[in-house]
Amino acid sequence: LPLEGQKAKIVQEFPTLLPQSSANHQFGKNVMQALPTKPDELESLERILYARIQKNPDVEVYSDLLIWVTIQQKNFYASFIQARAYDKRYKREGEKCMEVAQVALDNEDFATAAKIYRYVAREYPGTSNYLMARLGLIRTREAQIRKRYPVNTDSVRTLVEDYKSFIQQYPDNAYSLEARRSQATLHAMYLDEKDEAIRLLEELIANTKATLYLRSKAKLDLGDIYLLKGEPWESTLLYSQVEKIQKENPLGYEAKLKNAKLSYFKGDFMLAQEHLDILKEATTREIANDAMDLSMRIKENIAFDSAGEALKEYAAIELLLYQNKIDEALAAMETFRAGGTRWVSKDDPFVKNMRPLQTQGDSVLVQVKSAGQLATILDDVYWLESNIRLQKGEFLKAIDLLQKIVKDYSSDILADDAYFRMGEIYERYVGDLPKAMEVYREFLNRFPGSVYAAEARKRFRSLRGDFGPPAPTP
Repeated sequence: LPLEGQKAKIVQEFPTLLPQSSANHQFGKNVMQALPTKPDELESLERILYARIQKNPDVEVYSDLLIWVTIQQKNFYASFIQARAYDKRYKREGEKCMEVAQVALDNEDFATAAKIYRYVAREYPGTSNYLMARLGLIRTREAQIRKRYPVNTDSVRTLVEDYKSFIQQYPDNAYSLEARRSQATLHAMYLDEKDEAIRLLEELIANTKATLYLRSKAKLDLGDIYLLKGEPWESTLLYSQVEKIQKENPLGYEAKLKNAKLSYFKGDFMLAQEHLDILKEATTREIANDAMDLSMRIKENIAFDSAGEALKEYAAIELLLYQNKIDEALAAMETFRAGGTRWVSKDDPFVKNMRPLQTQGDSVLVQVKSAGQLATILDDVYWLESNIRLQKGEFLKAIDLLQKIVKDYSSDILADDAYFRMGEIYERYVGDLPKAMEVYREFLNRFPGSVYAAEARKRFRSLRGDFGPPAPTP
């Protein structure tokens, strides 16, 4: 049989082999992960499994695999319906529902994640999943607030109070320790209360009741906050400590990636590249992909600009954006796009690696090379500025910049990112749902192999009404 025919045959026959051993649960998922990649293949497998469950309702592996299939389709509400029945039938106390909730949250389906967490907290109050569901509901609201631009500080303060209330109700519980970490990052990132964040994290790091993993995560957060404060030497010290403590673990790789980005922000691209070359082999796909993307940006731009001047300027603007200095980042971006000279503070990271033309007090005059003079970085410039505009709530300006990437860099690495982001902005921020559907449809036609394809397909179908009315917002 040709490959496609073999795949179809396996999809049809493989479920009959699964009940022979409980060990086949994960094996079945691994095999299917390599086989049904197209929507019609997943739908075919879904129909087969429904039929098997009707004939053999007590065969656990069929129900488990059906949940897995609906997750691959990114239909998380359907996953929840199946997980709810699974937990009831096999007395799992909400365990499978919690798994689905986390995946839904990771994929930004906030309404479904919140619905699941509320359900578990209501139905399983005396179990180990109760507190996890309570905390999960707060985290879902946090993730949703972080995605609303511009971020509403009143909503952030309400969220901080929710975390405080949870901590007071369950002091010294493992989940309350995690809540302290979440509370600290909100103080630093959105309320400009960095000293309070540092106090909370230092207390957590010193708390012997916290696991080594949680204390290591808190150290990474503390390093991030020192970077926000403009103290990168403290950041690299903390990142390096976690690299050593969590060596060969995903958290250690995350620390190394943060050190690589720190070197990148400083304009030390050679040192950044050394870190990134190691990370490209990391076991965590997300970290490996992030390392690959940054490595590619450095290599592309150094190839045409050996001194890396434009990339240094670009990295300095990224740092301003990371530090929530949005207006400063936008001003620097506009200068970078136009080129020319300008007076800036000596302490501005934008000029850290540049030679001043003149000095006057605490200011220096620098020559800024136009991003347009270096075509390899211009799509990155458009992408970064679109992020700035999005955070300022200037949604149509963000779309205009993304359209430039799609039009002028249609075969480059950011093209599918830009197209998908346009659909997201139309859907979530502009509220033009017909236009969002149109963009998602065009995206699927132009980029069927993109990593965003499954999500775009799910959003298109959701907007079309395939999954029924949406769940209420958290």
